[in-house]
Amino acid sequence: MLDAGHGGIVRGAAGARPTACLLCLGAMRLGCGMRYIEMVLHGGTFMIRRFVILFALVMAGPALAATPSASVSPSDVTSSSPLSGFWVTNDGNWVVQIGPCNSGFCGRLVGVNPRPSALHTDAHNPDPAKRNTLLCGLIMMGGFRPSKSDAGTWVEGWVYNPENGKTYSSQLSLNGQNTLKVRGYVLVSWLGRTETLKRETAATNRCMATPGND
Repeated sequence: MLDAGHGGIVRGAAGARPTACLLCLGAMRLGCGMRYIEMVLHGGTFMIRRFVILFALVMAGPALAATPSASVSPSDVTSSSPLSGFWVTNDGNWVVQIGPCNSGFCGRLVGVNPRPSALHTDAHNPDPAKRNTLLCGLIMMGGFRPSKSDAGTWVEGWVYNPENGKTYSSQLSLNGQNTLKVRGYVLVSWLGRTETLKRETAATNRCMATPGND
């Protein structure tokens, strides 16, 4: 009886080993499978992010190569809009006159860095025929219209960067009365950067005559 019982116990333990091993193997496979799924999902998210960025850059190709229309120019009529006026870049090298035009609000360069080594022509324009055009008087932004939902913001515009010859979608927003945030971007606003302009308090840098500043 003891031998039979002992043998039964031995046989039972031996029979349980394959089952236990199968369970362990199954658990290991399940764990590996879950890990693989996590890696696939993580990789998929990464690939989706890369795809969105690449898609934005491809779709924005024509915009990056576009040049501003020379047919628009700021109106000489004084506007009551707080956006109208003369705005200076942080380094003080450029002055932009912003005012109403036939496409909404636009801006032209009326002050450029006077140093001989500074950029004075549209040398980076993608159109070789325009690379000798003087920056003075150049239309560098346009198409801005007041936002219907956010007071102090102008949207649907574009801004041209003479330093690289590219044109970007843009929006403007006032921070108080004397600070203007210019957001230039590619396709979506988070693919861009913001420049800050200050309202000019005195005409200290002019490359051309402007109404009231001759």
